[in-house]
Amino acid sequence: MEKETIFKWITGGIGAVLTYFFGGWPPLLDVLVYMIVIDYVTGFYAAWIEKRLSSSTGFRGIGKKFLILTVVTVAHKLDIALNSPGLLRNTAIWFYIANEGLSLAENIARAGLPFPAALKNALIQIKNRAEDETKPKRKRGA
Repeated sequence: MEKETIFKWITGGIGAVLTYFFGGWPPLLDVLVYMIVIDYVTGFYAAWIEKRLSSSTGFRGIGKKFLILTVVTVAHKLDIALNSPGLLRNTAIWFYIANEGLSLAENIARAGLPFPAALKNALIQIKNRAEDETKPKRKRGA
């Protein structure tokens, strides 16, 4: 088989697996993956500035990033089971976008740079809204 054909089979297979686990690749997931990568890179840079680089800490960070994506896949499967197209998946994605953004703000500060307060406040609001979406609603009169 030609290398090009093998490459097409591999990328097609990866695309099929990602579609199965995430329910496609919506723009929100694209933002989340971007935030995960940027947070990891800025965390690495901040640790380098502070002279606190650690391979075990870095490995734990990669594990946490994997777990974020795992939660998104579980939320997608729950959406299917509950017939709530994208609700739980998108809520999880928004929560983790905000979480990664706040971590990015911390990494930027650790590296000695200011972070725009308006952007940090927006991330806090997004995180709070996502948390509110997952809280059970109380019935009136209860």
